[in-house]
Amino acid sequence: MRKFFAFFKARTMEFVRDRGTLFWNLLFPVVLVFGFAFAFAGDGEPLFSVGILGTPDEDLAFMEIEEIEFIEYSGTGNESREAVMERLRRHQIDMLVDFEAQEFAINRESREGPVLRRLFLADSAESLAAGGGLDAAEVEQREPGQQEAAQQESGQQAPGQQAAAGSGAATFTEQEITGDPIRYVDWVVPGVLGMNMMFSCLFGVGFILVRYRKNGVLKRLKATPASPLTFLTAQAASRLVIVVGTSTFVYAGTNAFLQFTMLGSYLNLLLVLILAIACMIAIGLVVAGRLKS
Repeated sequence: MRKFFAFFKARTMEFVRDRGTLFWNLLFPVVLVFGFAFAFAGDGEPLFSVGILGTPDEDLAFMEIEEIEFIEYSGTGNESREAVMERLRRHQIDMLVDFEAQEFAINRESREGPVLRRLFLADSAESLAAGGGLDAAEVEQREPGQQEAAQQESGQQAPGQQAAAGSGAATFTEQEITGDPIRYVDWVVPGVLGMNMMFSCLFGVGFILVRYRKNGVLKRLKATPASPLTFLTAQAASRLVIVVGTSTFVYAGTNAFLQFTMLGSYLNLLLVLILAIACMIAIGLVVAGRLKS
């Protein structure tokens, strides 16, 4: 074990004393994450996106609005109602209209949701006005609960019931969900960490061993009582500790300012990180064993 720790300490200190390598493994990913966070921090194009389940109603005036992007989902597999609702919860779409269940859903924490609801319920206002009920403008200004009462007073059924007559948005019930949006930086951080981890393992193990062999260091190690297994194990263990430490530092440091979206367990994330680093180190050893220069 003394031989192992001697090699482990020597390789770790070699990494720490190399300022160029320390910068690229520790500081550059932090700069990259913050750069992407500020570069893509805008709200994007002011375009509405509405998910559609079932066969759309051609008589619905809402479907003819050109400023809205309608995305049709099959309702099965990755496009099931639950999957589409999760996209709505994460602000990937602004509204969901289910023509089979006669329901529509919005995210009340989204700025686009109330606007789309007013546009969608405009058909209800027109239906009530055409049936001799309330004035269309008055119906649009009421809350969903007041609109339901107005429909019952006008002789129409509640939105949650099966409509016997009439068409349009008056037959739909409303559902609200909540959820925080997934920003661009939330998607790019795993890629930045993965790229940094990959280069650190491949070059920090494979390139170093090739350099040792080219410089004659490996031949001189034969004169020491240390076995090749001890040397390689110490090299892999040192790189494992370094990459885990740098990846944790980069993630924790940037997360303190940017507050990333985390779905799951940090313990599972650490376990996956360690397994991924071990795989990359193994690939680096294979590459080092096949390359001569």
